[in-house]
Amino acid sequence: MRLSAFTALIGSVALNIIVNSVLPDLPFVVRIWIVFLVGLVAAAIVSRMTAAPDEEQTVKLGDIAFATSALFNTLATITIAILIGLYAYLW
Repeated sequence: MRLSAFTALIGSVALNIIVNSVLPDLPFVVRIWIVFLVGLVAAAIVSRMTAAPDEEQTVKLGDIAFATSALFNTLATITIAILIGLYAYLW
């Protein structure tokens, strides 16, 4: 596994604990956005500083089909519409 993924994983947990301890009144959503953005930047920096993985370590995606069925697409659209409706109603 890439070092950048571990940096984001471990760093986000540690940063979340630190920010929660230092700023306990900071709203959860704001804290998580800060942690996410800092973790994203840290992972990008570490990824740029480390070497690319060997060819045999990469995942081959050429033989995988990512298509979904029409039923899945319809049900996903209905679910999203319900969630948007609930969000708008409860706002």
